[in-house]
Amino acid sequence: MENSNKGSSSSYNELEFRQLANLFKTYLEANVLEEENKKQVVECAKLIERCLKTNPDDRPIMTEVAQSLRLIKSL
Repeated sequence: MENSNKGSSSSYNELEFRQLANLFKTYLEANVLEEENKKQVVECAKLIERCLKTNPDDRPIMTEVAQSLRLIKSL
């Protein structure tokens, strides 16, 4: 996807984020979503959504991401 939002601090615009999220959801449903790991997959998707916020101030910092991933792994 090309950056159609030049001058922004984000490399993707809102529509491109939605397209990426839908692509991710389709991939998960087709390839990795199992009943036994459903909670982990859902929580990971929520984390990804937070990481893809268009406003950098709304995104988690890397230590928060690492902590969230450790929690998700323990589910």
